[in-house]
Amino acid sequence: MVIVFSPNRILLRRSVLVGLPIDMMVPLYKYTAEECQWRVHASKEGIHDVFRLKTMQATHICGGGIGTTSHPKARKKWVSEHVKHKLKETLLYRAVDLQKDILHDHSVRLPYKRAWMGKKVVRSVIYGCEVSSYDLLLWYAYKVFETNPGSIVTIDKDVGFKHGCKPLLFIDGTHLLAKYGGILLGAMAKDGNDGLFHVAFAIVDNEIDENWTWFLATLGEALYGQDTYDKIITFISDRSKGLVNTVMRVFPSSPHGYCLRHLEANFIKTNSSLGKAL
Repeated sequence: MVIVFSPNRILLRRSVLVGLPIDMMVPLYKYTAEECQWRVHASKEGIHDVFRLKTMQATHICGGGIGTTSHPKARKKWVSEHVKHKLKETLLYRAVDLQKDILHDHSVRLPYKRAWMGKKVVRSVIYGCEVSSYDLLLWYAYKVFETNPGSIVTIDKDVGFKHGCKPLLFIDGTHLLAKYGGILLGAMAKDGNDGLFHVAFAIVDNEIDENWTWFLATLGEALYGQDTYDKIITFISDRSKGLVNTVMRVFPSSPHGYCLRHLEANFIKTNSSLGKAL
């Protein structure tokens, strides 16, 4: 056991002890394993009220030391606890600022991602979850009307497929391999930037005509029911017989194309005897 008398705000930074006035001295105890050679010895510097570090064996073999500026214990939770007050005081506190402060205060070099994650934890504690905050929009609109009569607030909840996508839907189903299994039915579209847009999905017990009929009928009601949307939607899918018949029955006016990748896979499977000639 090593006992060092020192001020109550000693900073151990890059193997340097920095002391405060002697009237603030309190005992500081450091326990190490018996075989560990870690040791610190300091003494009062002349008539000055500070201590000078005389001897230091900084290497731990007991696992008690940092050993590197990339401290393995400096996780996002630890980071968040040490910078919470700074994020409250500085709204534009960046992850790179956090890195500099942790290095200055604790001599620990944080990877940028860990600093960013630590900042994210603090923001969620102080301001709440960003995603959940969207649920408060309707409440906020109501409060605006209540406290400021005459205000105009518009929340458009339908700016997706009907207004931003081509009248083209890709439909398919896939097996769910998790614990409970099932089939995931989905309908995707392409937006004006040729990006994929999720329109609808459902989890059913099996990929049968009855389930596809229910899924597409519900989709049709959502797209055309009580609305002025009058575009004819083109469907793209594989050549599953049940799906082809269902689309024809639910959307009789809609063109129905077939996925080229499925056509190629089915052709190769059907003509496997041709081998490498394909």
